[in-house]
Formats: sequence, structure tokens, C-alpha cells
Amino acid sequence: MRSGPFEGPAIVKPPALPGDTYLKGRIDRIDLTKDGKRARVRDYKTGKVLAKPNDFQGGTTLQLPLYLHAAEQLLGRLHNGIQVESAEYYSLKNGKRVGFEGSELKAKETKLHEILKTIVASIEDGIFIAVPGGQCGYCELKIICGTWTEILFGRKAKDPRVKRYLEMLEEEAEESAE
Repeated sequence: MRSGPFEGPAIVKPPALPGDTYLKGRIDRIDLTKDGKRARVRDYKTGKVLAKPNDFQGGTTLQLPLYLHAAEQLLGRLHNGIQVESAEYYSLKNGKRVGFEGSELKAKETKLHEILKTIVASIEDGIFIAVPGGQCGYCELKIICGTWTEILFGRKAKDPRVKRYLEMLEEEAEESAE
């Protein structure tokens, strides 16, 4: 595959996001085949890669699937009929690769839409729930929760507005355990 620069900002809208909801991100690299018909997205990581292949992990690892959609939209404007085959994390520390295949994303499209709608609805309702566990160490807002994450979670978990979000996390945990 060959690399090529794509200059300038572009606005893309992930699937299933209502109204004027957009996400902001930066794709590290997109490789194209010589014939320009296939592409792969690569995101470089300097730390541990905690993602699992082709898995949303309860909505905690949506970067690669969303990059797949963004790359399809961006490249579709430049190359008619291009197929974005995959997106992958690449660890600069140990060379480990973890990917999300485009074909898997198509098979899981409904699940992705459900996750995005649940997250956006929570944000629109002003519900931000810190779930104790592995993700807190990477959260830019952990200073807000401080050492109170468990207590805050206990209080907010009883709110009926977070029910669907917590069910989503639980379903994913059950699927991952299988």
C-alpha cells in the first residue's frame, strides 16, 4: 500500500447521530493500494492497546469503527468506489496490531447505531456517568471524579435515565466473557 497526504479539515458525520451532532477526530494515516480502490486506516498508539479485534467493548472502543466511516466518507469524495477494508491500532511500543474489519462493521452496524444513540441521548440529557474500572486511568476528566468514582457511580446507577447505558455495558461484558 502507498501513503498519500490528505490536506485540510473535513467534516464527516458518523451514522445514526441525530441532528447537528458531529464528532471531532484526527486519523493518523490512510494507506491506499496502488490502484486506489482499497484503503486501510492506521492509528498509532504510544501506550498499551487495550482494544479487542472487531469489538465495541460496550461503547468504550469506538474510535476504529468511527474512523472506518470517516475514511469511507472522505475517500468516497476523492475516489469513486473505494473500499475501506480495515482500521487498526498500531502500537509503537511493541508493534502489536489490533484491527476492525470493514466487513465486521457492516455486520455490526445496527449495534453501533444503538450504542451511538444511547451515548448521544445521555449527553443530551446531561448524564455523564463514570464507570469504575480500567478506563478511568485514561480519562482526561478523572480529576473531576477524583477518588469518588465508586460513590458517584453508586448514586447515578440508580437513575432510570442511565438504565440503557448500563445495560449496554453489561451486554458487552457478557459477550466478551463468552
